[in-house]
Amino acid sequence: MNTLPLNGFLLLDIFDTIVADASIVCNDLFKIYPKLYKTMRAAMRFSLILFLFGFLPISCNKNTIMDACNNPELISIENFSVFRLMNGTITYRAKFAIDADGSPRAYGPNDTGLDLTMHALNGNRWVGIATDDSGKPIMQTAKDPYPGLYVSQTSLIDTTFAQNDTRRYVDAEKVAYIVLPEKLMEVSGAKVGDIAYAYNPATKKGSYAVFGDVGPEGLLGEGSIRLAKELGLENVSPRDGGLEGAAIQYVVFPNSGLGNYTHPTYEQINNIGRAEMQRLGGESTVLKCF
Repeated sequence: MNTLPLNGFLLLDIFDTIVADASIVCNDLFKIYPKLYKTMRAAMRFSLILFLFGFLPISCNKNTIMDACNNPELISIENFSVFRLMNGTITYRAKFAIDADGSPRAYGPNDTGLDLTMHALNGNRWVGIATDDSGKPIMQTAKDPYPGLYVSQTSLIDTTFAQNDTRRYVDAEKVAYIVLPEKLMEVSGAKVGDIAYAYNPATKKGSYAVFGDVGPEGLLGEGSIRLAKELGLENVSPRDGGLEGAAIQYVVFPNSGLGNYTHPTYEQINNIGRAEMQRLGGESTVLKCF
């Protein structure tokens, strides 16, 4: 908390007391030159105000950077450290794996989709592909964008569309989204539908995104094809693209989104993201920490 305004008012009171005491000592002088006294008193008081509040923006900026940067590690996932910033915001620097989930072209029989079909499995359970009541993958029909390919699903859904409708899920080719594991959701309070920001230091490109999919436990650093393009990645193939190592800076704003069961628009993602980032002092302030 910045206490400068309160201290400033206190100093002004002290200043007035000093001037009042001085007026008693120099009573005769002030009687002779009353206008001079009033002018000097007003000028000194105004100078003190400028001095005190002139440093206010600098102090706030330093406090913002301090609060945002000097934080202990919240959790480590895949050897990537996650930190909690002010206002509950979390940030981490990690790899970028390409996620095709939600795209109508994501998966197909015999690896005919954008990604390998095996990537839609978690053990023997389908996670990247919508299934029917018997657990079998749902195939797109003639009314769908890519008949013969599977309906790929994401954690973020639009409940106005049925389970076998590709529009129910966020399209990885059209929507910039990130992927988080459940463990990080538990410790940070982040929920599907929250807003995030990703930055690529190599290309100096950043993009706001939505938390659109829950990923495998023990893995961190994944985003949609669209987000990869926004960040300027050269290879955006979900099969062999992406970046290794601590290549991308991620910032996640828990409890910032519209929640699940609705898809935020491009404008909503950016407007909410900018407002949340401004609360931290802006993108440049946060990125100075890393």
